[in-house]
Amino acid sequence: MPSPARVLRISWCEILLVVGIVVAAWRIPSPAPPRFVVHPAQHATNDPPRVWSIFLPTPSASAHSASVAALPGGDLLVAWFSGTSEGASDVTIEFARVRDGNVLDTWTALTREELQDALKRVVRKLGNPVIGVDAHGVLHLFVVSVSYGGWSGGAINHLESTDEGRSWHSIRRLVLSPFFNLSTLVRTSIVPLADGTIGLPAYHEFIHKWGLWVRLTRDGAVLSCAQMPQPVPALQPAVAPIDDHRAAAALRFGGSGGDRIPWSLTEDGGKTWQTEPPRALLNPNSSVAMIRLSDGSLLLAANPHATERSLLQLFRSHDEGRTWTLARSISHSDDPYAEVSYPALEQDGAGQIILAYTDRRSSIRVCGFNLSWLDADLDEIPVTVVQPPARSASATLAEPRAWSYGLVAQVLVVATVLRLGLTFARWCSRSASAARRRGWMWLPLGVGAAAISVVPIDGLPIAWHLHGLIGDPSVTSAVLMSVWIVAPDRLPPAPRTLLAAVPLVVLLLLLYLPLSVFPAMGIDTYALGWRPWVLLLFVAVAGVVIRVRSARGVCLAIGAAAPIAYAMGLLESDNLWDYLVDPMLLMFGVGSCLATLAVWSFRRFVRGTVASA
Repeated sequence: MPSPARVLRISWCEILLVVGIVVAAWRIPSPAPPRFVVHPAQHATNDPPRVWSIFLPTPSASAHSASVAALPGGDLLVAWFSGTSEGASDVTIEFARVRDGNVLDTWTALTREELQDALKRVVRKLGNPVIGVDAHGVLHLFVVSVSYGGWSGGAINHLESTDEGRSWHSIRRLVLSPFFNLSTLVRTSIVPLADGTIGLPAYHEFIHKWGLWVRLTRDGAVLSCAQMPQPVPALQPAVAPIDDHRAAAALRFGGSGGDRIPWSLTEDGGKTWQTEPPRALLNPNSSVAMIRLSDGSLLLAANPHATERSLLQLFRSHDEGRTWTLARSISHSDDPYAEVSYPALEQDGAGQIILAYTDRRSSIRVCGFNLSWLDADLDEIPVTVVQPPARSASATLAEPRAWSYGLVAQVLVVATVLRLGLTFARWCSRSASAARRRGWMWLPLGVGAAAISVVPIDGLPIAWHLHGLIGDPSVTSAVLMSVWIVAPDRLPPAPRTLLAAVPLVVLLLLLYLPLSVFPAMGIDTYALGWRPWVLLLFVAVAGVVIRVRSARGVCLAIGAAAPIAYAMGLLESDNLWDYLVDPMLLMFGVGSCLATLAVWSFRRFVRGTVASA
């Protein structure tokens, strides 16, 4: 039991803990309740039917996943990815500016190498661009990148442009998953909200597939992320507002054996989503697009074919998506390889409806029409032969920062690995106690780790490879690694390490497993970190308990450093959980339990053997 004088003594760690909690509370966002932008329905006009269709010039053999945005001046911007094949290293994000069926300009908006340099991490793949213009005329680009593995290892990146895609700034990576930010992707159009924030439909497809609704500030900071639970694998939600608070989401069925469109509905501006019965539209494992038209009806583009994507049709609903009728057949072929897929829909300020889609994975087709054409008895869509304009210069990216917390943390990871190897070697040589006392070794370890971190592999530093693999380690991990490298004697001995590791493992299992493996349970503890009042209260209570128990200052240092780093926005994430814990801590906890139990058991066995002898 500590003495009263000890309890009343205040250390610098405790002062920093109070300061950290205060500044972190100051950073917590307080956005207005979310509301959708829904204009009053307009009556049908007597305008004559109008329609046009063009194929966009593409610089490479493959073209896929188009997105459309209406610019403030009335022109259209179309984005897609192009390369020798999907997932190839030469894939680029291409833009085209279109006016009344004429291509005014085309250019390369983003390359894999540019995004790699900006993020300071390995980028192997690039794809699925989504563009949109906010209420202030700023163009937003969301694009999926992959560092290792397939698309299930993808992550979303956000870029902004104030000159309609000629240059980019405010480049950031959206952290939406606690497990190394794995498998968060985007495909369908953004939805502007009434307060100027952005609604981004996204999805998760690692282990299990489900939709996500992400609310962002204008500069790309994540305010919230809600799951769209479904009893079946579902991804790529297309969201259309119904009124100020309600919206419908049509999803792509992502498994085998199903052929209908999964459906979700929100009645609180996207805070929560309820599962609805699948809509009676055939669309097996194909992406859909959906928008609310100016007359209040919903328009949906889908591939209603039993097995192939060779049929693309438009459907319309006048009862908020409950029932659908065929409006138009856009493209049909008896050739099963004549794929017409991945549609995107948009309606501009003049009432013109734009449909863009992939044609045979080799080109992007763009169609423009009005509401009168949807109701008219016309079968064919004329195709205008477009003379490719001279390509403009590629877009430019703002100069990236020369350093980041993530890169510094990777040096700590390398130094920790080196320290672990030295400690193990000395333990094997029965001088582990000497290794524990030699804290001065942090200097050569740090220099060696920094030198190893810049060694190139495939032309990129090792630190960039680690950054692409594990992302930003939590502040807790960084503090523990630093203490172990500089002053290992401040860490508790083996039995206390075991006692600390067991609750850590239990806590992390409760955090990660329900979210990553069992989303249908409706448990999303990770969501507590977007507005982390509860987490800050937990940190404060833990600080009081630790102080009364007279634990070492390492725990208080962690409790102080994590909120301060959150207030400064040092990590890529906007979620306080990512500052407190990460998957490496889970592996550390499991490894500590196993290693400590093994060493403890071995020593008891040796002592027992010696005593019996």
